[in-house]
Amino acid sequence: MASAKKTREQRNAKRRERYATDGEYREKALANRRAWKGKSPKRTPEQETERNARRREQYATDAAFREESKKAAKEWAVRNVEKRFAQNIRRYGISPADYQKMYDDQKGLCAICDRWLPSSDGRASSLRSRNDRLHIDHCHTTGRVRGLLCHRCNIGIGHLDDDPARMERAARYLRRS
Repeated sequence: MASAKKTREQRNAKRRERYATDGEYREKALANRRAWKGKSPKRTPEQETERNARRREQYATDAAFREESKKAAKEWAVRNVEKRFAQNIRRYGISPADYQKMYDDQKGLCAICDRWLPSSDGRASSLRSRNDRLHIDHCHTTGRVRGLLCHRCNIGIGHLDDDPARMERAARYLRRS
């Protein structure tokens, strides 16, 4: 894969260089671009809405289409792990680089229990399985990101409704036992 990517990058670099230096090549490329522009118009918002409605209807009524769509979505997710992760953390207002900085600042440790979740490939454990990575903990009222937690700690404070008083009572209860 790396060699194919390198080859594609080399081809693109040659094309860019030729485009910059060869006027005849540039004119031909621009003419091609203008010719294609008229052949593939963008959909209007109304057309897009209509297309989406047809696809939803087909998804609801056609089992084969539904299975094919699910399979395609799973294949895309496997091929695009990093894109999927970036899309998922966008809801917290952070980027993969922000996540990586938080992960590095916490040294790969859960902010509550200090459980270490290593990164198998040099990246933050965000790209690994759900129970084997640090989750983004945030305040549900303000949306502010507080830190990274292991799955168990994240679920635990969630079940106690992020309420410090309930957590303190739970800690006192455990100490009594």
